[in-house]
Amino acid sequence: MEMKKIYLIVACISAISIGIGVVSGIKGVLGNSIILSAVLVIFTYFFVRYEKYRRIREMEEKFPQFLRDLSELSRAGISLAQAIRQASRTNYGSLSEEIRRVSSKISWGIPLDKALDKFAERVKESKRLSTAIKILKEANLSGGDVPSILESTAETISLLKEAEKERKAILSQYVLLMYAISFIFVGIVVAINHFLLPIFETGFGEEGIGLTNPCSECSSFVCESICSFYDFVASFFLRIPTGKPETYYASLFFLMAVIQATFAGLIIGEISERSVLAGVKHSLILFLANWGIFLILIQI
Repeated sequence: MEMKKIYLIVACISAISIGIGVVSGIKGVLGNSIILSAVLVIFTYFFVRYEKYRRIREMEEKFPQFLRDLSELSRAGISLAQAIRQASRTNYGSLSEEIRRVSSKISWGIPLDKALDKFAERVKESKRLSTAIKILKEANLSGGDVPSILESTAETISLLKEAEKERKAILSQYVLLMYAISFIFVGIVVAINHFLLPIFETGFGEEGIGLTNPCSECSSFVCESICSFYDFVASFFLRIPTGKPETYYASLFFLMAVIQATFAGLIIGEISERSVLAGVKHSLILFLANWGIFLILIQI
C-alpha cells in the first residue's frame, strides 16, 4: 500500500510539472518538464524496487535465527503456532513485521498453514525465503521431529549465505574493474572536452575548423527541448554559463558519463549480488563521483 502511495505522489508531481510547462507556453520549459518528470518516475521506480530488495535481503539474514528460536521454543513443548507468537516479540529487523502479521492472523483464528501461505506470497521474490516457509508449513502439518527440521533448514540457509559471501569476495576484483572503467571513461570525455574541442575550434589553420553550437540552429520542438535540457544540466550540475559551444559539449559529455555510470553500477550489482536492483547504490556512487570530478576539472 505504501508503494502505491509513493507512486501516486510521484505521478501527481510529474503531472503538475508537465502542467506548468503547458501553461507557460514555452517549448523549452515544457520539454524540460517532460524530461525531468520521466527521470523522476524512473528514479522512483528503481528506488522503491531497491528498497524492497534490501528489505528481502535483511529478512534472509535474520531468518535462520528465527528458525533456531522456533526450534528452541518447540523443544520446550509448545506448538509451532504458539512458538511463532512468542517469537513475534523478538526483534528480527525487517522480518519482525512479517512475523507479527503471521502472529496476528493466528490470534484471529486463521490456521497457521494459511498464514504461512500469505507470508510466502509476500516474499515470493526470494526463493530462499519462500522455500523455507513452505518447509515450515509442511513441518507443522506432518508433525514429527519439528525442532530438528527447523535446525536443519536454518543451517542450510546459513550455508547458502556463506557460499554467497565467498562468491562476492571472489568477484570483488571485477567490481573494482568496473569502477576503474567508469573513471577511465570520465577521464577520456574530460580530455576530449578540454583538449580536443579547443583544437577543433581554433586549431588547424588560422580560421580553425569552426566548432559551433548545434543548438543555435534549432527549429523543432524536440531540438529546443533537448537543448533547453542541456542548458539546465550546464547551469545546475556543472555551474557553467549557457549558450556557448563548449557548454553544449560539456553537458553532452557529462550526460554520457552519467549514462555510463548508471549502467556500470547496474552491471556491478548483477556481478556482485546477482541482482540489477542491487546495482542502484553503485550507480548512485558513480554518479556522485563523476559529478564531483566534472565540477573540479571544470573549475581547474
